[in-house]
Amino acid sequence: YLVMNNPKIKNTAYSIGNITVGDPSIVNFKADRKKSRITLFPKNPGTTSMIIFDQKGGQKEVLSLVVYSTDPERLLQDVQQLLVDI
Repeated sequence: YLVMNNPKIKNTAYSIGNITVGDPSIVNFKADRKKSRITLFPKNPGTTSMIIFDQKGGQKEVLSLVVYSTDPERLLQDVQQLLVDI
């Protein structure tokens, strides 16, 4: 999962070719092909997918991406802390 306005880096073990994002209004990206990594930029809450191809045109990965407006793990910790005395 991703948190809105909190970029995340995805490293790959192969040479990156074309990349397709289902809904670029939810997640955008920048590929650093020399270092075989993709920086994901979550823009709006929602779900989308990303398909990553290698430089030979072979499909390597399909990622299901979920973008939250706030970090769900942080929210869970906050609720647990509030309920610690109950």
